[in-house]
Amino acid sequence: MQTLLLAVALDAENQIIMLAWDIVEFENESLWCWFLSNQMEVIVDLDVEITTLILDHDKGLQSADDELGYV
Repeated sequence: MQTLLLAVALDAENQIIMLAWDIVEFENESLWCWFLSNQMEVIVDLDVEITTLILDHDKGLQSADDELGYV
């Protein structure tokens, strides 16, 4: 089974736009760190103070968030 990781945002007209995606074999802290750190590197104006992480299961995302200080 594979897992889809997505990063989305709202544009100026409140429409959802996809920023990044990846299909991984499984979720873990290492993969989430990689995914989030690449977003922080590419989206230099990312305001982490107003960023919201939504997940259906915590398979490493919380640990990656704690390690990177993403939000």
